Amino acid sequence: GPGDVVLFSEGTVHGARAWRSDVQRRTALYRFAPATCAYGRSYFGGDGDGERGTTAWPARFYEGLSEAEAAVLEPPYANRLDRPNIVEDGTVELTTRSERKRRHDREVFRTKYF
Repeated sequence: GPGDVVLFSEGTVHGARAWRSDVQRRTALYRFAPATCAYGRSYFGGDGDGERGTTAWPARFYEGLSEAEAAVLEPPYANRLDRPNIVEDGTVELTTRSERKRRHDREVFRTKYF
């Protein structure tokens, strides 16, 4: 629809000719993956106990963002693992597991998230 953009990065970067223009080339980094592309959170490193958990983004990237904007920057992991989710009315809700399951993960995996 109007305003949509689709970039096929492999076609614009890999095998592309050398940039010889006097105009600066710019790249847009598109980093989005649905929560279902990964299940666990342990692959972030650390225990995810920080204010925003452990993510690949520097803390300064979150400065000035709304709760919903920050939720979009979350890396992929299952919704039930304390993931902030934007709901239909635009607010953010945290989805989580039962206390029993959290205890189990601490005892078995020795970490907050598996």
